[in-house]
Amino acid sequence: MVYLVLSLFCAMLVALFAVQNSHEVMVKFLAWELQTSLALLVIGAVAAGALLLGLLALFRQVGLGLKLWDERSRARKTVSELDQARLAGQEFRKEIERLQEHNRRLAARLAESHGPAVTGARDAPRGPAVQPAAAAGHQASPVPAGPEAPATERPPAVRG
Repeated sequence: MVYLVLSLFCAMLVALFAVQNSHEVMVKFLAWELQTSLALLVIGAVAAGALLLGLLALFRQVGLGLKLWDERSRARKTVSELDQARLAGQEFRKEIERLQEHNRRLAARLAESHGPAVTGARDAPRGPAVQPAAAAGHQASPVPAGPEAPATERPPAVRG
């Protein structure tokens, strides 16, 4: 609105100047010579200046519009990447929770099948232990159990 009022004020000043200076003048430019009214010359110069400024403003607006379009495009891409990263983070958290639950189940199964000595319980007895007899009436030889037990040692075969 301010630009419109300012433009109208300038137009009135130019019109007033043109009315007060309406005599004929000789204009020379390079090889051209032109005899015209000073009022027409001033109005033409103002119109050419306004047209030039309008074109410059239009080019600037187009450039700013293109820049704004590019920035919005980049912002949409960044938001999309952020959304993908959030989804990936949620999937990783779910996978971590799933693996932790799986680990808990495996630890519970291990504790059930091997007792507290395997799971690292502190109150498990230390030292060699004797395994119970394999069958009624047969004696089994003592075999160490726990961390001291050799991996390849087996109880002797029972002959009947």
